[in-house]
Amino acid sequence: MDLLHVWAGKSAYEQIKDNGLHPEDVFAMAGAAGGPKWIVLQQFDKWMFGEWFAGRNEPLHLLGSSAGIWRFAAAMAFEEPIEGLHRFKEAYFSQFYQGKPTPEEVSNQFAEATSELIASDAIRHILNHPYGRLSIFTSRAKGLMTRENVKLQGLGFLLALATNAISRDWLRYWFQRVVFQDPRIAVPLFDAHEFDTEIATLGEDNFRAAIMGSSAIPLVMAGVKDIPGGPRGTYRDGGMTDYHMALPYTVPENKVVLLPHFFAEVIPGWLDRYLKNRKPLAKDMDRVVLICPTVDFIRTLPGEKIPDRTDFEKLDDKSRLQAWEKSYRDSTVLGDTFASWVLSGKIKEKIQRWPLD
Repeated sequence: MDLLHVWAGKSAYEQIKDNGLHPEDVFAMAGAAGGPKWIVLQQFDKWMFGEWFAGRNEPLHLLGSSAGIWRFAAAMAFEEPIEGLHRFKEAYFSQFYQGKPTPEEVSNQFAEATSELIASDAIRHILNHPYGRLSIFTSRAKGLMTRENVKLQGLGFLLALATNAISRDWLRYWFQRVVFQDPRIAVPLFDAHEFDTEIATLGEDNFRAAIMGSSAIPLVMAGVKDIPGGPRGTYRDGGMTDYHMALPYTVPENKVVLLPHFFAEVIPGWLDRYLKNRKPLAKDMDRVVLICPTVDFIRTLPGEKIPDRTDFEKLDDKSRLQAWEKSYRDSTVLGDTFASWVLSGKIKEKIQRWPLD
């Protein structure tokens, strides 16, 4: 019984089927938003950043929103990637809330918990990393989505949900995609004309605000105001525009984009969760490799599910941490399995065409 799916778009599939998968083949990695779901992915990150990419000099583009970009930032923040990933895990697990916290309380506690990862020394290490090049995806709010009043923001959320159901293009009336990129990035990573997009330069002066803005879940956390270097306004979770990073990637020939993911399903924006027909285009995923646990593996986890934000509401702190710790430990087999397939060349047998056509 396989514990992993490894699916790839047409060009990536043919390349890996013939030649296997090697670290120099990877042009970029994409990190999906999804709250605590990242817990089952950190074993992939530990192997890739701790071993597979060790000694790399060629730029590796790391694109993500919310929890996805935190994973990558953590791996780049210290000399040893494993140290940063461990600190992110400990910080995330240290969140405890009494009753129903206000958005300001959630934002303040999250900022305090992750403060080590965005201290000045860590930021400088990230921005001078020998190969890591971060792109932090945020969503600049418009209309009622700029309001901090929960009722008004909630109304804006419902209107955004309704208009997005008509067309993803209409999401531009509620959000603008703003990407804060490492200044050393000199090539286009995706077609920025596909959606209302602005590219801003990432630096020491705006790193904290950008990564906090990318994490600011509407109605759960407070928005981040006027991030330096970006257009003025209120920034919210990057997953609103780019939930699972289903982008029209610009990838050089014979290179691929890796998407370690928690589900077999890739959803373009957070509001598209309610639309079964809203899927990424096959042409956009041509060079993307999706790595995710199978349903059989997920059924072995506590509650037969991957950790998610509802755990804060449905479980007491002790039960939540026990479930998260077990999911974290048990997912070690996912990282080990993928590593063995890649290093042995067995990936050529395990790779499958992504059923998007």
